[in-house]
Amino acid sequence: VTNISAMCHSKGLPKKADVEAFLTLTCLKEGWQAGEDEDVKNKPLDRALVTNISSMCNGKGLPEKTKVEAFLTLPYLKEGWQAGKDDAVKDNPLDRALVTNISSMCSGKGLPEKKKVEAFLKLPCLKEGWQAGKDDAVKDKPLDRALVTNISCMCSGKGLPEKKKLAAFLKLPCLKEGWQVGKDEDVKDKPLDRALVTNISSMCSRKGLPEKKKVEAFLKLTCLKKLWQAGKDDAVKDKPLDRAMVTNISSMCNSKGLPKKADVEAFLKLPCLKEGWQAGKDEDVKDK
Repeated sequence: VTNISAMCHSKGLPKKADVEAFLTLTCLKEGWQAGEDEDVKNKPLDRALVTNISSMCNGKGLPEKTKVEAFLTLPYLKEGWQAGKDDAVKDNPLDRALVTNISSMCSGKGLPEKKKVEAFLKLPCLKEGWQAGKDDAVKDKPLDRALVTNISCMCSGKGLPEKKKLAAFLKLPCLKEGWQVGKDEDVKDKPLDRALVTNISSMCSRKGLPEKKKVEAFLKLTCLKKLWQAGKDDAVKDKPLDRAMVTNISSMCNSKGLPKKADVEAFLKLPCLKEGWQAGKDEDVKDK
């Protein structure tokens, strides 16, 4: 009922014929494969799959059989799919994690078109080990699942992102391992800093891919450096990021976007957050 409610949000109560038609779709049965309707006629509904469909069709009404089947028979949603190897996976089950990622990005957008899903999943920048300008080196590599999940988080409800926007985000030097302000060239061949991407993903959940200037501005904040103290920016300019602190900030700003400098500094300057603080003794901990 909750799934039906989500799909029919603001659409009114659906008709009996429409509800029955949707719930009797064989393609929504556990273990269904194209052309094997008889094999699953007595199987229960695949509840996780119905939830994925419900998310994508939120507020769109109950989807038609042809559209649901067209989506579920896409070869690139099968486990083990690689570009150009559709036949090799025709009997494989759905890749559930991938369907969930697609469902998240397309929440409220309806079932995505074949060409859009295919274009997204073929992006070289989503392959394991990708580096800018080295697309051919990863053409046979599998999808980087952790990265797809991060992208899915940021683009939840935003639709499948465009190639140029995604590549631009993943090329940001400030997201590379070991990056320091003014040393972009030193990290051009370094891999992505996964913990940092996850932190950014959390803060930008449902906000879309953040702009370069906003990511750089956040990561350049001296107050996020190890051992930072108010008024002592120069003392920490060459220090690495305080990762535990970035994770804490990320948690608090989940889905709120990247915080502004003034807000972060104001929070981190609070005397009550200093070691040994007691009410009425702010001065005693100013250098803690």
